[in-house]
Amino acid sequence: MFGIDIKEDELLALGGGILETLLSDRTTGENIIWATDDYAEKGDGYTFHQHILPELITGKNKDVIQPRVAKKEEERRSRSRKMAEVFTPSWVCNKMNNGVDEKWFGRIPVFNVGR
Repeated sequence: MFGIDIKEDELLALGGGILETLLSDRTTGENIIWATDDYAEKGDGYTFHQHILPELITGKNKDVIQPRVAKKEEERRSRSRKMAEVFTPSWVCNKMNNGVDEKWFGRIPVFNVGR
């Protein structure tokens, strides 16, 4: 939807541990947790304190994680109230990423160009 969804199956197929790296919690050394019960109806592996594992978000489960913009309005409001989740426009993310690239590589643009 909207051309912005991350394709978890494609990341897994690329190999090299890309998906595993994205799911890794640098503080604990374990995988990040769901930190919500929004997916609990899918089973035990999808509850608040459970770790997000590749098999829970790939294959037949590839559509579990969706971009905020693809979620229902009430779900977005609820997550904002309960979890302080906010929407950051893609152009802001792009500017932040370009700023990091400029600091790291000493030039812009490196990987993409903002509008």
